[in-house]
Amino acid sequence: MKVTIDRSKWLRGEGWDKSYLLRATDGKMCCLGFLGLACGLTEDEIRDCGTPSKTRKYYKFPAELLRQTEDGVWGNSIFGYRLMGINDREGYSEEEREAELTQLFKSIGIELEFTDGGSIDR
Repeated sequence: MKVTIDRSKWLRGEGWDKSYLLRATDGKMCCLGFLGLACGLTEDEIRDCGTPSKTRKYYKFPAELLRQTEDGVWGNSIFGYRLMGINDREGYSEEEREAELTQLFKSIGIELEFTDGGSIDR
C-alpha cells in the first residue's frame, strides 16, 4: 500500500492536544488521517477524531495500530502512539519527522510519499 501525504494539508508539529486525523477547523490531517483515507475511510468518518481507535471504523486501519484490552475494548497500540508522537512532536525538523515516519510505516508494509500538493492515493 502507498500513502501520499500532501504537505500543504499535513497537520504536524503542533502538539498532541491540537492534532486530529482530520481537523474540521482547517481541513488539515495528521499522517494517520491520510492513512485512514487510503484504507477506505471517508473524511466524515475521521473528522475531529484524535486517534484511529476513536473512529467508528477503526478496524479498517492496519492491525499494528490497534490493540484490544482484556475487557474487549479497542484502543491504540504502542506502535500507533509512536507514530502519533512523531507526527505531533513540536520542535522537530521536517527531515527527521519524514524519515522516521517513512521507516515506521515501511516496517508494516506501507510506502509513504510526501508531496507539495496534489491528490491522495486511495
